[in-house]
Amino acid sequence: MDAIFGSVAKTGTTYFGFSMLGRWYPIQPLNKLFLRAELGFNTLNVEDVDDSLFTGLTFAFCTG
Repeated sequence: MDAIFGSVAKTGTTYFGFSMLGRWYPIQPLNKLFLRAELGFNTLNVEDVDDSLFTGLTFAFCTG
């Protein structure tokens, strides 16, 4: 989980991110081979800027 409260160029900024991830190792002797899935939520808001709001789900799927 990430949460950032502060300012950029003297403008108030708020960011919050939360995600959960899991890994699955299908072959134990090859522990570098895995599948990973991630699901999360992010939001960003910059004070006094109407178009700065970003809110949405994030997801990822990858292999290692």
